[in-house]
Amino acid sequence: PPAVSAASALPGAPERWLLAGHSMGGRAAAGALAASLVGRAGSLPEAQVAGIAIMASHVEEVDVESGMLPSAADLPALIIYGSEDAIVKPHDARKSMHVLPGGCAEICLRGGNHAFAHYDASGRAAALGDMWGTDGECPLGQEMQIALAAGAIAALAAKCV
Repeated sequence: PPAVSAASALPGAPERWLLAGHSMGGRAAAGALAASLVGRAGSLPEAQVAGIAIMASHVEEVDVESGMLPSAADLPALIIYGSEDAIVKPHDARKSMHVLPGGCAEICLRGGNHAFAHYDASGRAAALGDMWGTDGECPLGQEMQIALAAGAIAALAAKCV
C-alpha cells in the first residue's frame, strides 16, 4: 500500500487504479484494497480504487487488520486461474470468489498452469524454485496464457472507467 500511495502522488499518475497481482501478488493486491476500504493511513484513497484482478492466487477471508479483503466491497473483480495449476489448485482459487467484491468474474484458462509456462532448464517453474514444488504442465502455452489473461484484465479495466 505505501508504494501504491506514493505512486498515486506522482505527476501524471492515473486518478483511479485497477489493483492486480499474480500468486502472492494477488494477496498483496487484495491487502492493498482492504487497506483502502478501511482508510488505513498511507493507503490509496478508496475513491481511487477502480477494481481488482487476481491471477493464480488464493485470497482467504481474514480480518482487515491482517490486510485481507472484506467481502462487502462493491467493485469490479476478476479471478483468473489455470486448470493445470498445481500450486494454487483451481478449487482453492475459486474459493476466493466469496471473499472478492460482489459480482466477481471467474476465468479458468483450460490448459494453463500457475507459472504461465515459465520454466527453467530443469522443467521446474522458474518463478517458484524448490520451495513450492513442481507446477502442472501447460498445454495452453506461455504466450497464449499470457495473452488470454492480459485480454481479460484489459476487459475488466474497460469496465472500471
